[in-house]
Amino acid sequence: MLLSNILQNVQARHQLDLKKFNPLIKGISFNSKIVKKNFIFVAIKGDKFDGHQFINEAINKGAIFIIVENKKSITQLIEKKINFIITKNTRNLLSKISSNFFQNQPKFLSAVTGTNGKTSVCHITKEIWDLCNIKSASIGTIGLIIKQYRKSLSLTTLDSIQLHKILDNLYKKEIQKVCMEASSHGLEQSRINNVRINTAGFTNISHDHLDYHKNFNLYFQSKMKLIKNILNENGTAVINADIPESKKIQKLCKKLKKKIITYGFKSKDLRLLNYQNTDEHQEVSIKYRNKNFIFKLPLLGEFQVYNALCS
Repeated sequence: MLLSNILQNVQARHQLDLKKFNPLIKGISFNSKIVKKNFIFVAIKGDKFDGHQFINEAINKGAIFIIVENKKSITQLIEKKINFIITKNTRNLLSKISSNFFQNQPKFLSAVTGTNGKTSVCHITKEIWDLCNIKSASIGTIGLIIKQYRKSLSLTTLDSIQLHKILDNLYKKEIQKVCMEASSHGLEQSRINNVRINTAGFTNISHDHLDYHKNFNLYFQSKMKLIKNILNENGTAVINADIPESKKIQKLCKKLKKKIITYGFKSKDLRLLNYQNTDEHQEVSIKYRNKNFIFKLPLLGEFQVYNALCS
């Protein structure tokens, strides 16, 4: 793909003349070790490593275009006559150019966030779609799953390049719907940005991952990025009505004019009436659109009742 197409709608400081310099780009990477000829290298400052320190290695391996956020890197790029752009946040820009490079996505995408339950909700949602004869896939902790095919993945929420590449491949395989896990780390690091999310599920939010997010408020705000930055303009948020943060999440959705569906004992939409355990399953009673339903859930534990309702 031509560089001009990859940089379409990208906001960054540069003095590029894309009429004079518009090469065919073969790939994108933020890992200098896997850069190849005619690649774009994106320098990301991480917790352990700073990609700006590996710019020379990327150039030696064939990178012809560099994206940086550290102004100190500019001197060496000018000396080597390497074209570059500067941005305030290379993670955000990586997500954007990844979506430009891998342009296709399945028609309907769901993302699930929460401290617990993400994996179960994604798996159950896919099972529901399968039972409805809808070609679907799930992406998360247990990997990429399509029918009986499973591929292990390195992270709960993939990096932007991997994620957009997988979505592009799923589109080409005519997969109609995808449910993916959205971890707080992934949301905070802009990994899921520029994915066109139709529905966003919220399971629960408890005091976890505070080693990374420092405090509960920052952890909560990272979850809310799914609504603020990613959920489609006409998208729907599916919210657990019984968690303490439910009203706060709903208030944000209303402010941003997102559709809302709640579930749980306190819900006015998908209301949980009761559930009873047996040795092999649970009998769950719910009320939906003024009608009562009972279904058998072959999973034990109250948390699985909530996961099923979210799905």
